[in-house]
Amino acid sequence: MTQRSPERVSPDGLRRFGAARQAYEADDAPTANRLLEAVLLTDPRFAEAHHLSGLCHINLGEFDAAERALKTALSLDWRNLPLHLHLGDLLARPTRFDEAEKIYRAALGLDRRDAGAVSALARLLIVLARYNEALQITTPLVAAPDAPAAVLDLHAEALKHLGRMEEALAINTRAIGAGSIGACLEEPSLLRERGRYLEAEAAARRAFDAVGDAPGAFIVHGRSLQDLGRHEEAEVAYRAALERAPWDDVAHEHLAGLLIGQTDDPVRALAPLEEALRAQPSSALITLKGRLLARTNRRDEAYAYLSDAAARFPAGAALHAAAAKAALQLEGDDPAVVKAALAHAERAYALAFDVPKVAGLMGEVCLATGQPDRAARLAEGLIRRWPENQALLALQAMAWRMMGDARYLALHDYEKVVGSTIIDTPKGWPNLGSYLADLSTALRCAHDVPLDAFGMVRRDGVESMTNLTVDSGEAIRAFYEALEAPAQDYVSRLGRGRDPLRRRSQGGARVMAGWSVKTLPNGFHGSHLHPEGWLSSAFYVELPPAVQIGRQGWIKFGEPAIPTRPKLEAEHWVKPDPGRFVLFPSYMWHGTEPYQGEGIRLVMSVDFLPSKPRR
Repeated sequence: MTQRSPERVSPDGLRRFGAARQAYEADDAPTANRLLEAVLLTDPRFAEAHHLSGLCHINLGEFDAAERALKTALSLDWRNLPLHLHLGDLLARPTRFDEAEKIYRAALGLDRRDAGAVSALARLLIVLARYNEALQITTPLVAAPDAPAAVLDLHAEALKHLGRMEEALAINTRAIGAGSIGACLEEPSLLRERGRYLEAEAAARRAFDAVGDAPGAFIVHGRSLQDLGRHEEAEVAYRAALERAPWDDVAHEHLAGLLIGQTDDPVRALAPLEEALRAQPSSALITLKGRLLARTNRRDEAYAYLSDAAARFPAGAALHAAAAKAALQLEGDDPAVVKAALAHAERAYALAFDVPKVAGLMGEVCLATGQPDRAARLAEGLIRRWPENQALLALQAMAWRMMGDARYLALHDYEKVVGSTIIDTPKGWPNLGSYLADLSTALRCAHDVPLDAFGMVRRDGVESMTNLTVDSGEAIRAFYEALEAPAQDYVSRLGRGRDPLRRRSQGGARVMAGWSVKTLPNGFHGSHLHPEGWLSSAFYVELPPAVQIGRQGWIKFGEPAIPTRPKLEAEHWVKPDPGRFVLFPSYMWHGTEPYQGEGIRLVMSVDFLPSKPRR
């Protein structure tokens, strides 16, 4: 806080203010506050005294008093930019994001090149998943050769969320040069996203030089070791992180995922987390445990645990959201559970309506409780704020479908928006069959190492951990070259329009991410969608004989993973064939039918974002 030379402030007020400032800087907020109370009795229009009083109240956890003090200070000294930022930060804490954004934008209006104002607003926009806006805010400062490290960090983060990984990596490198510790920890993650696993492990080791013996360095090193199949070393790294930060939920999640992937023993996998919870329960750890219980098929236990926690911590938005989600995952149609899910979702929404996932969950619960009209109204408002969020578009579509609204048919005109074609044989192979055999061999290597079991939507299959957009194998590189023509043809046939799919089109498509899924007999890929994509796809490399019988192993569309009342069934199927490339909007719920008999189902999936066509 910068002290000004206020006019018409008494000498005694200035003297006491100076003493209060010294006390605050010595971490003695109670003494500072007592001195400021005396100052403001004699000098009630002393803006800096109100400002400092607000900071003292924040230090003491008295947030309502802090807000009153900071707003009073701002009414007296509107052009004080740091004051705007302090008030914005205070409002953002309880997710009053609309108010915080207005304050941050007012600060930016005072000085558009102030790094603090740019960083505060960009950070909030990223929280709100408004990544393109965050890029626009940070770009002017990033263009300068001496861009601040904090702004470079946020610019790189926005690029990463937009799937522009090479650009993110370049900016992150600049941030490291500018002295950003966070960028040192982010570098291994970005390299992993590009499939450069050996480089990522080396970068993770370098992070120790920047951050020392810190939990974050052990976490990124453990993840890099896990990528390389060095599981015992990864476990040692995660446990080292927890020795230094026993309640770090990220370290707990990575360790639990590694253990369940290796042992298929949920009890052993959750043991470190249980120990931390006994010592010091926190909202983050409680939510994590509930999520992991559900993902290890202990759904009843997960719901009971999270519901009890939400009752004990009624102001915990994340806990109420997790309890509502756990209720939706339960089998059956118990009216009491459905009612509880709605109560938890409404409480979470009241506490954090600005958080996209919380708001979307509220809509999902409306569908589950037979209130599609309410879900549609909610989705309409949310899409105005987050027009590219595919999960919100799916929510709106399912609500329209349940209501019999004709607008649903435009979003799910399967004949027009689901494309299907056999790719041409890539150059260097005599025929498509020989190419697919080589591609199958390359992909099977990616599935040799079991992953953690958390966050997967597959059933009885293994999702590859390799980012297949950058895999060095010749067959996989040829795959992406072979996709260019059919993807361009799909976008050209799609055309332009005002609907959520066509309005984003720039005439072409670029690869955002790619991965592969191997499914075993009796397995299936659960219904899901891709919230950050534009177009999604499935390419069939190897198929079991059963796909010729009925609809076994076929891809299906229109059946949501969330419960609805009444239940919504699949509406459209595409029969897989070796070499077939199926392309569709990312907002579409899609999954596969299970199959019986011998053989595996080996599929590559790619997400695309809009781009200008290649010349």
